[in-house]
Amino acid sequence: MKFDQYAPLAIRTAKPLERNAQIEHAQVGILTEVGELADAFKRHVIYGKPLDVTNLVEEVGDVFWYVNLLLNELGTRPRVIDRLIEDALEDGQDDAAVSDLRLVLTIGAMAGAIASHPDGGVSPAEGCSLLIALLVLLLKRHGQSVYTSLEANINKLAARYGDKYSDYAALTRDLDAERETLNEAIGA
Repeated sequence: MKFDQYAPLAIRTAKPLERNAQIEHAQVGILTEVGELADAFKRHVIYGKPLDVTNLVEEVGDVFWYVNLLLNELGTRPRVIDRLIEDALEDGQDDAAVSDLRLVLTIGAMAGAIASHPDGGVSPAEGCSLLIALLVLLLKRHGQSVYTSLEANINKLAARYGDKYSDYAALTRDLDAERETLNEAIGA
């Protein structure tokens, strides 16, 4: 699934909020999802647990969901996101000298820069572009596709909400059903 296909499907599952509240929701969401991604790699690298690839795909998809929300609210949805992804796939050298943890820390720093805008951070469009490239590289290093991550995210959200957001569905999630849709998307 290309980002242009993903974007309208994802946005329909956003809780309706006033513009500034939605922007802050997106910024905090990016931070929290990157934090979950970092925690997965901490468990893998530091504690020696097997990397949960399904969780990797899920968390990257969740970051993309919040990136989409932020760009939508700012009215800056670059039409070139699919091009950015393709460029990252082509140009993203898998530099073995850069550890997974270092890559995740860089992703976290970029998420922080996006969240701090306009008070000294990078512009959301620039930050999201760099974040996308880093996420694509991380998935690629672990044999996963960003397009699969986007599709898995939509499937998970459909299992949770159907066609649109509801507070009830957000509070009564069936995590086993969501995990099954993620596993199906990645063939696990």
